[in-house]
Amino acid sequence: MKKLKSKKYKKILFDKNDEYKHKKFSKKNYKKIKVKTKYSIIEFHYIFIKCIALILLFILISKSINNIIFNTNSLSNKYNITSDNWIVMTAFNPPSDSIINLEKNIYNWKIVVIGNNRTIDSNWNIFNNSIKLIYLSIEEQNKLGYNILKYFNENSYCRKNIGYLFAIQHGAKEIYEIEENLVIENLQFLYININDTYICYGNQNEQKMINPYAHFGETNIWPRGFLYKDIMTDYNKSIYYAFYNQIKLKPLVFQGLINKIPDLDSIFLLTSGKMKENLNITFSKNLPLLYLPGNYVPINSKNTKYLYEIFPFLMLPVTINESIADIIRGYILERFIFGYEGVIAFHNNGIYKDNFIYNNPKFPEERELLFKLDKILEIIKTNKSYPTKNPKKLLFQILSELIKNNFLNDKDKYMYKAFFHDLSNIGFHFSNKFYSEIKSNYKEYLNLSSEFIYYIPTNQNILKGNKQLKIMKHSSSDIIYDDILLIINFNHPGYLNLSDYLEELYMKYFPNIVYLYPVESQNEKYPPNIVICTDSTFGFYSYVCFEKIYERYPNYKGYFYINDDVYMKAWEIQNYDLTIPWFYIFSPGGINSNWLNTPMCVHLYNMCDINLDWKRNMTNFFGVYKIFFGLADLYYIPQYYINSFIQLAKEMFNSKIFLECAVHAIFAIILAPKYHAIYLRALWGDERNQSINVLHDEFQQISIHPIKFSKEDQKNSVRKYNFFINANDF
Repeated sequence: MKKLKSKKYKKILFDKNDEYKHKKFSKKNYKKIKVKTKYSIIEFHYIFIKCIALILLFILISKSINNIIFNTNSLSNKYNITSDNWIVMTAFNPPSDSIINLEKNIYNWKIVVIGNNRTIDSNWNIFNNSIKLIYLSIEEQNKLGYNILKYFNENSYCRKNIGYLFAIQHGAKEIYEIEENLVIENLQFLYININDTYICYGNQNEQKMINPYAHFGETNIWPRGFLYKDIMTDYNKSIYYAFYNQIKLKPLVFQGLINKIPDLDSIFLLTSGKMKENLNITFSKNLPLLYLPGNYVPINSKNTKYLYEIFPFLMLPVTINESIADIIRGYILERFIFGYEGVIAFHNNGIYKDNFIYNNPKFPEERELLFKLDKILEIIKTNKSYPTKNPKKLLFQILSELIKNNFLNDKDKYMYKAFFHDLSNIGFHFSNKFYSEIKSNYKEYLNLSSEFIYYIPTNQNILKGNKQLKIMKHSSSDIIYDDILLIINFNHPGYLNLSDYLEELYMKYFPNIVYLYPVESQNEKYPPNIVICTDSTFGFYSYVCFEKIYERYPNYKGYFYINDDVYMKAWEIQNYDLTIPWFYIFSPGGINSNWLNTPMCVHLYNMCDINLDWKRNMTNFFGVYKIFFGLADLYYIPQYYINSFIQLAKEMFNSKIFLECAVHAIFAIILAPKYHAIYLRALWGDERNQSINVLHDEFQQISIHPIKFSKEDQKNSVRKYNFFINANDF
């Protein structure tokens, strides 16, 4: 091909025969071609710039992904842990005995501890090989690559936000946050049974804040973050709704109480004179969960469990006093709890704090915020200003209002954005079921056609429908007889499966319970608190079993005996003297009095003729020489009389004296100078089918017999009665 040489404008074209040809153009043709060529250059630049932008974006995304993968793997590989359940805590001090024991004994839970510049990292080296507890120093925290890291100083309590993200990143479905200086005696606090019967609060005056401490027996103190204008609320006019698992409200937050030294604000500590002396407050135990649908109440970060839906709102704000940051966070959190149609559940899980250290150099700042909480809460819970079903958008609208009113500042808003960015990076998925308008009336949460009872806490009445059920006023929740052994006798085999139910009724009063069982099977393995006593002969001579009981359990101040078909109102025991015997003396009549004419009772006369001291003592005791028959389904023996009782019981058993004659004769022969003649309500005939009515109508009896707990209707009647008696205790 010849080399092109032309001063005129030329263009190389490609024809069908794949040959290059020269074509000359006129100026007219050139103008057309030049325009076309100029357009092609612009198009080329556009494509080039677009490619460069895509390459840069790819590099940026790759770098971000590599950073996340690297940092995730660096910790995940190092500890190789994931769990559905995480405990999150910060550490300023060396690990306490409670934390060391917690790490040893927890099962299906992991712990992440966030250090700061006041933490001596080496103190936590004891957990270097632990697969249950992860301690993260500041250096390790910085390797995580979270966007929120740049917003903390190195000694901030709010570094706990890093722990939330770490737990979520490693599989958390539940997060329990706890303060490092609390005393934990068992692991029950981790395992909350939401299927138990619960109390649901219905506040008559919805403008008033609810004091959960009042529900658990302490009306003279209030939690940190409580609105001062509501401190003097009259709880006698409050109404609670109690449910039997008929209404399924979902707790999204479980707030545990702290015993001995509860979570109290600075103003209470200053005004009550408790700044330098330890408090010793014990909240009522074994009460059901308290549900608060639609009611705002302080939530702290000291003993609290959260479920998955609420994780995006756990972040603690960083620009306000740390002593109030968790309270502000809690109120924001509650707005979203209610938006997800959840509730807050309060409970006493036995955790306590016994070292009192108060050091708050920013008290004036805290005090100012405490007095402004009503305004903060009003901003958070106002619905009309935030008509959105997008929880993230709603959150930032609330934050903007709080910033506008100088309660937070822009740094908090930026940090929340970083927190959400981090949640997205670690794969968190928001729940879609969110309601912008929370129900204005708590009753809308409830299906009140289901079975329920409503009551006034300090009143003596329980109302069920239109029927008023009277109960006696009492105080039971803190009565514990840990120095008394409760003995429950099974007259017949096959009923040991009732022990769980009986412990449900009595364990809160009697931590120490043993069971008498009349037979022994070689193929059955019995729990250690079972005492086999075949001499009992199906209850006819169960009194003789005290020798075996005393051999095994010799150091109790008293021994309380009941049969398995007796319902004992344990809270009534506080009205009796535990240093003297209790027993039922006189026969109520009926067919059982015929036992007096049988050899198993008549033979006792022959024994008294031989033992003249018996005869004299029985005459002095009863006022006449006569064998008395009395119910022996419940009686009490103080330690002082136990050896005499056992000795006489042997002699009675050798002559096969029936227990309902023998027990009362033994007490008469012992000639106790003082005793309690107790009233045991015996049910006869059709009354046995109406046990629930007897429970409420009979005030003075300490116990009722027989109630057959093997029958579901009677078991449930007693369970409900027992529940409301105790739930009504303040």
